[in-house]
Amino acid sequence: MENNNNPQYGTPVNGAPQYGAPMNGAPQYGTPVNGAPQYGTPMNGTPQYGAPMNNMAPGGQFAPPPMGYRPPPAPRTSTLRTVIIIVATIVLYFGIEWLFANLNAIFFKIPNTSYKLQFIGSIPVAAMLIIMVMAVMKKKHIFTAKGNGFFPGLLVGGYLIFGAVSSLFTQLFQHTDANGQPTYSAPESLTFGTEQIWLIIGVILSAGICEELMFRGVILNALRDRFGRDTFKGTLLAIIISGVMFGCMHFINLRAGVPLPNVLAQVVSVTGMGIFMGAVYCRSGNIKVCFFLHSFLDLCILLPNSMTTGNDLVSSLTQTITPAAFLGIFIYSGVTCYLLRKDVRYDLFTYDIT
Repeated sequence: MENNNNPQYGTPVNGAPQYGAPMNGAPQYGTPVNGAPQYGTPMNGTPQYGAPMNNMAPGGQFAPPPMGYRPPPAPRTSTLRTVIIIVATIVLYFGIEWLFANLNAIFFKIPNTSYKLQFIGSIPVAAMLIIMVMAVMKKKHIFTAKGNGFFPGLLVGGYLIFGAVSSLFTQLFQHTDANGQPTYSAPESLTFGTEQIWLIIGVILSAGICEELMFRGVILNALRDRFGRDTFKGTLLAIIISGVMFGCMHFINLRAGVPLPNVLAQVVSVTGMGIFMGAVYCRSGNIKVCFFLHSFLDLCILLPNSMTTGNDLVSSLTQTITPAAFLGIFIYSGVTCYLLRKDVRYDLFTYDIT
């Protein structure tokens, strides 16, 4: 029998001593590691080693593991399962959009460039993505995980907020005089009506929620499970691949009538944005941060254009996406490198998505 400062040994279990009283109903099993007992139910599938119970850290976390200890690698999803999840998500996404477009042409006859159509068509897409996350991937915790916090996540993604506010200011207050020089003044007139309301709810649902849920919630998490969410290399691969896929998806705007040069500029820039958003998601562990940032950016780009010109979706995209957008991938890539710098990488592994 040990003294009162050490764990008490109980009845051996499968040949291994039992330490201490049960915690939360879970008996403590295992052989000491480097002289430190093993406590509590495994966290994220990894046993927690460290100091005795009276050294428990706040929130029920135990002291760091002994020096040199490395937890076993997280389970890897099979390549086949990962491919099936990603391909099925993409096929269903475009399949639902195609089906709804045909139903609209027959029954609803909403103009193809209307924000109203964008909103209504995104409802079945959102339902499909929710089912994919909860029923197929069995990761319902994606919707509720706080990760490292919502507001800290906004700080991580602060560059996107800065870019969004800059775009809003430029579109509302910057004008060009007869000599082609920029001038600054209040807009002469602003329109806010039914179309702008459809724009707001359409952008929030289709871009902010559906696109982020698809590329960060489903695809990035599926890739991270395959390559190793417990490693920086696996996480980085998932961020880059999902970001490139996110950019390429915007070729769909060709079908809506956006000119090819504008679409190419958008695809390149949005690829950088997708990589950036992947880094923000992996640093924050909170999908709601991505919902907010993406919605806020698109609203700051599209809403002022609609209010000042009355443009529909296609006209707004054509006017707001210029060849200068090609530079976006370099800016986003630089900011992403900063977000994933070595001294903050521990943020990538302080939460769990199950």
